[in-house]
Amino acid sequence: MSRSLIAHSASASNRYSPARLLKPVAELFRRWLARRRLKELAELDDALLRDIGISRGDLYWAQRMSLRKDPLQELSRVARRRYR
Repeated sequence: MSRSLIAHSASASNRYSPARLLKPVAELFRRWLARRRLKELAELDDALLRDIGISRGDLYWAQRMSLRKDPLQELSRVARRRYR
């Protein structure tokens, strides 16, 4: 086998490796879990939500967020900005 063919085969197998293909699925699953945690946060009363720096409106906003974004990270940003 020629070196270029070997290099091409290695690059093609790397492009279609299971780890690379599963990464987007794993990320989507992680974001789904984050949305489940939002439901747990929604069960807290308003005073506790204020204590952690978010409001019920922030939770509703995060629940409507695109699946491309992590709602818990976005809530964390909101809370940090609010209490600077």
